[in-house]
Amino acid sequence: MLDTTSHKIIVVFGLPGTGKTTFARLLAHHLSMRHHNSDVIRTLVGKRSQNDAKTTATIYEELVSRAKTALQNKSGVVIDATFSSQEYREKVISLANETKAKIKWIRTC
Repeated sequence: MLDTTSHKIIVVFGLPGTGKTTFARLLAHHLSMRHHNSDVIRTLVGKRSQNDAKTTATIYEELVSRAKTALQNKSGVVIDATFSSQEYREKVISLANETKAKIKWIRTC
């Protein structure tokens, strides 16, 4: 059977409280893809209550790094964050271009 998810990035984005994480977690499970969430990473690096620009940039860098690792390991990845800044969206687009991965964007509202 042809694996159609191994080189794909799915970005689930939108405002806080719109169900991004619930949807992204279920989607990743259903597609057998890795799931990376900005809130989980923020907690893992001990910055849960910090929302300054530098911390947020660090979190998005880590999201992209984890997505790259998943792609290198032949796994598709679902990334779950608000992506309110074009700068952060561009980082994922660059990763997709660099790795020749297909990218899909799903906005929750």
